Amino acid sequence: MNKKLIVVIKGGLGNQLFCYSLGRNIALKYNYDLILDLDSGFRYDKIYQRKNCLHHFCIEALRAKPSERMEPLGKYRRKIAGILTDLRLNIHGAFIREKELAFSPLFLRDPKSDPVYFDGYWQSEKYFIENEEIIRNDLKFSGLKPSAANLDMLLKIQNCNAVMIHIRWFIEPGTKSALNEALSSYYKSAVSYMSAHVELPHYFVFSDRPDQVKTYLSDLPADAFTIVDINSTGTAIYDLWLQTHFRYFIIANSTFSWWGAWLSTRKDKIVIAPALKNDGISAWGFEGLIPEHWIQL
Repeated sequence: MNKKLIVVIKGGLGNQLFCYSLGRNIALKYNYDLILDLDSGFRYDKIYQRKNCLHHFCIEALRAKPSERMEPLGKYRRKIAGILTDLRLNIHGAFIREKELAFSPLFLRDPKSDPVYFDGYWQSEKYFIENEEIIRNDLKFSGLKPSAANLDMLLKIQNCNAVMIHIRWFIEPGTKSALNEALSSYYKSAVSYMSAHVELPHYFVFSDRPDQVKTYLSDLPADAFTIVDINSTGTAIYDLWLQTHFRYFIIANSTFSWWGAWLSTRKDKIVIAPALKNDGISAWGFEGLIPEHWIQL
């Protein structure tokens, strides 16, 4: 039996894909059995109440048993295991934690432990790009049943020079106030760039607050954009599915549209991302997050 690599899956859909991809790459490189902890990362997510979404993809991996999640009292036992690993006292395996979001090649080394547990967000393609073909195959959609509205939208996307725009709103925990994290100037600059490089572009806008996005598109005539408002809470996977069919992307500072752009198989795609840094509202712009061939504005 191979050594065990246990990776915690957590966060929203985009972050879950990063967690899986890091684990899959390390398991392939060093001949580990990949085991997914699909429980620990969501148990204390009281504010957002996110759930595992990996069942929507062609992923085959074992699910961590309670003992592999260090249960009972897993939260405290994992914390102690992390401290012991930092002290190089990982007698019963290693618990590797991501302490900073910036990419670090140190995490790509052979862990040389059995079992080894990875806990982090791992938000960089550099953590898995050497096995890109396998990762892309794993992350093909599985079992989706698009509605008639989604299929109609896909046809519209395929029949024009479609540009995807994602505008995300941040809901401050404990309040009902919402902030848009990327400035309107970013979207205006990105639209200007696309309009100069794409013949007769039509913009498809994805947003969790579709009623509030028109102010970001004030430079466009009404017939130049379509607001994609067909998937409600719980069906965001279909928004991601639609996004992967585009060639041109204006993403938000969001791992959701990051993956929408990355999963597109178009070799000639153009991806524009906001050149933001961590501003205290969201984590963005750290080393390794934006692929080198994407455009930052």
